[in-house]
Amino acid sequence: MKTHTTNKNQIRRESGLLCSIAAMALLATAMTPTFADDGAASPHGIIPPVVPARPYGLTYAQWLTKWWQWSLAFPVNADPENNTADFSANQSGPVWFLPAPLGGGTATRTGTVPEGLALFVPVLTFEADNTDCPTNTDYTVAQLAAEAQGGWNFVTETSCTVDGVAVTGMQDPTNSNYLVLTPPFSYTLASHDNVLANYPGFVEETFFPNGTTVYPTVAEGVYVMIYPLSVGHHTVRITGANRTFGVAYDVTF
Repeated sequence: MKTHTTNKNQIRRESGLLCSIAAMALLATAMTPTFADDGAASPHGIIPPVVPARPYGLTYAQWLTKWWQWSLAFPVNADPENNTADFSANQSGPVWFLPAPLGGGTATRTGTVPEGLALFVPVLTFEADNTDCPTNTDYTVAQLAAEAQGGWNFVTETSCTVDGVAVTGMQDPTNSNYLVLTPPFSYTLASHDNVLANYPGFVEETFFPNGTTVYPTVAEGVYVMIYPLSVGHHTVRITGANRTFGVAYDVTF
């Protein structure tokens, strides 16, 4: 198993955990009522994961799975996370994903979201799988989940603000209602210049084949679903820290 961890200026892959971080963005969207799925008003237009109904048809864990599949499918020369593509790339449906710059530190991104779309935002997330060099590992789903959860035990900070208003329930990262663990899933790398083999700072996976489908994969992290915002400019700011892994950031879309 490798551990993918983000430092401020590089990514160090050691044994199946990839740590991603998200940013703040300026967004132009449509006016839509901000109500939770149970009909109650949701503060700051946030859909809480504890609502029994599935936001836009999927659970938070299923949206987290889709986010990672989207995130890992890009070539590095056309990748929203690598700032080589607009974050509209490969987006569809009622929910758009915000990209999480893998390098950490401080960053600002801007973009435009079509009206009426919700946003699924990764605050801090780890992914664990069996890709490794020169030989893949063979850890079970339970072992991969333990790796992701073990990394999360060192997280000391997660926060998200929408137009300057903090989303409540993220102050304690290890006990947050927004902390989600996925069931096992697969992802497929780009057909050229895939992120595992080519992202700056990755160590010892430079030969990893393009177009590979990886299974099993398990991810854990704090995420938030934001209802469509009113038309105009908006700011979403996300911070997180796992200083044991050398991760600390303050990123702005």
